[in-house]
Amino acid sequence: MKKRHFVAFTLLMSSAAAACGGALTAEPPPTSSRFVFLIDTSASMLGANESPVIFPRVKQELKRFLATAPANTEVQLATFDAGLTFTRSFRLPEQRQQFAGYVDRLDAHGRRTFIYRSLQTLLDQLPARDDVATTLFLLTDGHDNDSASSARLQQVLRSYALRRGAYDWLYYVTLGLQTPPDVASQLQRVPRTRTLSAAPGQLPSFSVVRVQPAQLDLGNVKLHPNPTRTVALRTQGRTVPLSVRVESPTLERHGAFVQATLRPGATARLHFQLRNTENLPDGTYTAKLCFTAPEGAIVQPDAVALNLAYHPAATYTLTSTATAVTDLPRGGRTRVTFDVSGNSWVSTPLTVRLADVPEGLTGTVNGRREALVELGEQLTVELRNDHLPPGEHVNVRLAVSGPLDAAVQPVAPIIVRQPLTWWERWWWAALAAMIVLSALLTRGWIARRPWAYALLGDRRLPLRGEQATLDALGAHVRGVKVSRRANSVRVRHLPDAVQLLDEGFDVSAGESIAFDTSIQVLRDGAHAGDLTFRRP
Repeated sequence: MKKRHFVAFTLLMSSAAAACGGALTAEPPPTSSRFVFLIDTSASMLGANESPVIFPRVKQELKRFLATAPANTEVQLATFDAGLTFTRSFRLPEQRQQFAGYVDRLDAHGRRTFIYRSLQTLLDQLPARDDVATTLFLLTDGHDNDSASSARLQQVLRSYALRRGAYDWLYYVTLGLQTPPDVASQLQRVPRTRTLSAAPGQLPSFSVVRVQPAQLDLGNVKLHPNPTRTVALRTQGRTVPLSVRVESPTLERHGAFVQATLRPGATARLHFQLRNTENLPDGTYTAKLCFTAPEGAIVQPDAVALNLAYHPAATYTLTSTATAVTDLPRGGRTRVTFDVSGNSWVSTPLTVRLADVPEGLTGTVNGRREALVELGEQLTVELRNDHLPPGEHVNVRLAVSGPLDAAVQPVAPIIVRQPLTWWERWWWAALAAMIVLSALLTRGWIARRPWAYALLGDRRLPLRGEQATLDALGAHVRGVKVSRRANSVRVRHLPDAVQLLDEGFDVSAGESIAFDTSIQVLRDGAHAGDLTFRRP
């Protein structure tokens, strides 16, 4: 069976303020409202039996109360005397004119006041709705005169207790008389029910203030001693001033208490101060924020749950198992593991992602771009080298975020390096060796290649090396040594028996002979032939 929402609309005319809230709930309140009025139409409401005439004022107050109903407000009017007589539903503000006309036509001529029988029938007929909060007003100026009154009251309260939702209230309003003691005692046992009595001939001005949200978190008041929060106050009916107070047995047990100040408005600001904390142990605490309205007005809910912490900041530490520098070859992968630890106030996971990933490197945390890590778990960072610059050290940093006010100890970066290959490490030595080898090869090639030819008669001698002898040309020039010069041949040594003449002039040791120049060779003064040097 679907749960029905029945919110009781209590008209407070008693001199004592109602107690602060029942059991609190963290469920968000419905966004739409349904007001249900179960109105006594016995003749006494119009003055029969010398009763005060109250019915016209009831009708006037109904119209005034719902004159400014917000969109999607549902209203159901039901009348009773010897049982439920009529019910009619309206949607406001679209049907406000029809609603007002229907209220004007209501009359009171009944002879019985069967309150509990009528209330049970109404509860049975109300459609099950989970998306609205239903406020039920029962208004009567008399006692239930059904023969089975007591049994029916117990039955209807059991039925209501089973069907009511987290924000449902039942308001039992007696006009011109005190609430019967048996009714008051039984209603007190059912959460979110209230009794209300008005003086003869009097009718309170209806006013309902809806409070949202149903729960406030004040954070860590040891770190932020004076938190400020906002609540939305939506008033149906006349605007009334509200006062607030905080109840917290767990705090009061240690001599501490929370002081709250309300600054009114459609969005009201609440200022909180935690007092007398000298003997308050570190920990987390709960409290009730209680709202009180003047007589005749209702606050729903009249208590909001407060959660607060009083302890040092939660501190997280990530410890890496990596060495100082991780070598990662091109195309290679590596894994670095972090242990997650913290102090005793850590209660929520950390969010970790890679913050600084240098170009050429890709990575994940626990296989994803971002990971949630609980206290005591391990975090694994996997890195892949796509194309890092060889030999450079790069830093990979983690971005770690925790809950509000939490402290995260600095996390050392992961240092990654692509190691040098053999060629990258020794290329300069190889180049030097190649240069030396090339020089040696060149030198050898030069040494083997003749740099000139010496011709004497029909003989030809290739000249190689830094210095060449002409002995192979014959005995006439044995002992003659020459060397290479840029554009000539230099005579290095002449035996005493050998004489060289260039156009009649002696060529001595140390002088040069131009290429293609014919030189006479004399041996012991006798002509031995003509010597010529030619390029190769």
